[in-house]
Amino acid sequence: MLSKKILIASLFLMVTGLIGIQAQAQAQDTQGGVTGEVVDASTGEALSDIEISVEESGETATTDSDGRFTIENLEPGMHTLNVEADGYERWSQTVEVQQDGDAEVEIRLQPSM
Repeated sequence: MLSKKILIASLFLMVTGLIGIQAQAQAQDTQGGVTGEVVDASTGEALSDIEISVEESGETATTDSDGRFTIENLEPGMHTLNVEADGYERWSQTVEVQQDGDAEVEIRLQPSM
């Protein structure tokens, strides 16, 4: 009798765990992201090691050696991107993230005077 209860409890936990995993996967499927490139507005040169932050969520990304970045797992809707980098003026732009897609952004940083 005890082993039957243990078996039923184990099956219940397994099924509820699978339901939770499926719900989490569905939630991730409805999220999008932002991809892009950061360049110097004067020279067009790609800028590496520049941090881009999402104001609403606090998510961040840093550009690679080609100036490219990706921020994933953002809820669909409007998001404000911010960049503050030494030698450049502060940059900010609002982008719309679509469900199941990435917004593409080119960030052109103006050198500070």
